[in-house]
Amino acid sequence: MNLPEPVEQVREAFDSVAGVFDETYENDITRRLRASLYKTITALVRPGGSILDISCGTGIDAIELAQRGFRVTASDVAPKMVERAQAKTSTLGLRTIMFHVGSMERLDEIPNALFDLAFTNFGALNCLGNLREVARSVAGVIRPGGHFLAVVMPRICLWELSAGLVRANASFAFRRFRSDVRATGFQRGTFTVHYHPLSSFRSAFNEWFTDAGARGWCVVAPPPHAMGFSSKFPRLTRRLTALDEVLSGVPLIRGAGDHYLCVLRRRAGNPD
Repeated sequence: MNLPEPVEQVREAFDSVAGVFDETYENDITRRLRASLYKTITALVRPGGSILDISCGTGIDAIELAQRGFRVTASDVAPKMVERAQAKTSTLGLRTIMFHVGSMERLDEIPNALFDLAFTNFGALNCLGNLREVARSVAGVIRPGGHFLAVVMPRICLWELSAGLVRANASFAFRRFRSDVRATGFQRGTFTVHYHPLSSFRSAFNEWFTDAGARGWCVVAPPPHAMGFSSKFPRLTRRLTALDEVLSGVPLIRGAGDHYLCVLRRRAGNPD
């Protein structure tokens, strides 16, 4: 596969952790957030509908949605992530997921690609700087009136700002404002992380999509990388999570979580 250097760096990094991804990164917080995503998806598409999981990783979301009765195509640029997803579906006996290895900028390479809904979870779009190119690609595979759901890391994160300032760690508190942040936690390889404010994300997709709502994820509740805090302070975590449900829909605040979930509706017409 001939890939631009930034995309090749992403592929190498995620391939290096494919064998340990679920065991390393999945926890109670990620499972709660995934459940929120599924609730949104099932409100927009009926079982039997066609769904594209962009940057599917090890297939956690694709498998869940297939088990709920959707026809799922799962795509990722990292072949070893897709291999692990395929192995999991084979073990479960699932036959309703089609897999594809390719970049999110070239979704037109998926055979017979036209979906009721497409989504990408947990900051996959933060691996790329050029959102408009991705927007054009995504628009080409969604039916008019269909939806695109994106879970994206914004530039302002209230949890990281607070945690960094409490620890007198300004570098951590303001790291998302830098343009040279490199991804960590991989066994091999790294890449630049691009943080996208909600307003600029919507602007990049505006030519082909209309805004259908947004919610913050972990605005005041502990994010997935703060499981230590959650385990140490379970009662406070429950209270913060309940408060998060209230604040996550408030304009301005909803764009300052660890992630935000943006829902877009496909306009009529084809990308140029």
